[in-house]
Amino acid sequence: MENVSYSAHISNGKSAITSKKALAGVAKHNLRKYKSADYSSDNIRLIYGTTDLFQDVKRVYHREFDDAVKEYNSRQKREDRKIKDYFEHVEGLNQDMAVEIIFQCGDKKYWDEHWKNKNYMSEVFDYILECLQKLLPEFKIANAVIHFDEASPHMHVVGVPVWEGAKRGLSKKVSKRNVFTPQTLSVILQDKLRAEASYGFECYFKEQLAEKKKGRNHDLSVTEYKVAQESRSLLI
Repeated sequence: MENVSYSAHISNGKSAITSKKALAGVAKHNLRKYKSADYSSDNIRLIYGTTDLFQDVKRVYHREFDDAVKEYNSRQKREDRKIKDYFEHVEGLNQDMAVEIIFQCGDKKYWDEHWKNKNYMSEVFDYILECLQKLLPEFKIANAVIHFDEASPHMHVVGVPVWEGAKRGLSKKVSKRNVFTPQTLSVILQDKLRAEASYGFECYFKEQLAEKKKGRNHDLSVTEYKVAQESRSLLI
């Protein structure tokens, strides 16, 4: 029966990662770097990156942009136009420094009945992460962690959207708008990755995920809403 939900929500609006402070808030939530009676760091599973998400993102910046920054600076005659640190430079532009995607298969009702099998989701999320890297290589993953200490197992993936081909400025730069286009959101996240997630889920749970619903492809699930609310509270 195709009734198991699937969601892939991208950080946006108030949950957008547009500053180092916002990134630090995401790191605190994802890796449980705070005390809470509701959550436990023993029930999270790091599957990509390190326990220092902030530095993971900075490493992606250096790996992806150092050469482009060097080439850009070589063309500048004025010292004040050179970029010393691209990570710091992007924060000053008031744009997305990184992007988070939250993947979830199954809602609270489903997992209330199947909680004993929750650990199989590690294999499913591993597979989804592998497919994400293949289907959207412009999204450079920095960190991925699975949460098992909430109503539904879900995976947080944080990465940097890298775009090449700009006619002005750096030849390679951070650009959420150019990487996460409407087509990317619809075709890759909501069609292709849904199909791959359904395949992985069926392998371990013998059930298929629900078909995409028109007009509801980017809604927040209850879990995602809680994450957005909590991440904002960690910034205060």
